[in-house]
Amino acid sequence: EDLPTEVVWVEVRNRKGAVTLLGVFYRPPNSSRDVEEQIGKQILERCRSHRVVVMGDFNFPNIEWKLFRSNSLDGVVFVQCVQEAFLTQYVDCPTRGEAILDLVLGN
Repeated sequence: EDLPTEVVWVEVRNRKGAVTLLGVFYRPPNSSRDVEEQIGKQILERCRSHRVVVMGDFNFPNIEWKLFRSNSLDGVVFVQCVQEAFLTQYVDCPTRGEAILDLVLGN
């Protein structure tokens, strides 16, 4: 997909042949809702059939990860995607200022 964001997906196989998909994202600050929806779509599609680890700088300063909610419209779709895909967000301390912008998510 042609997104105004940077993303790389890599397929990793363990010795037994099990596949894990690694996704690395950079979402520019103040990206459109369209970009947020497309990122969510990519993640959900891959989570349906694979073990997935997603990481990167998502630039969602308004998401409160301990409560799984966004304090603004920016991030609402992404939080819904994370919940729908049953992903766990592993970063638990601020990565820039008071915000957790850099994420590591996995199912």
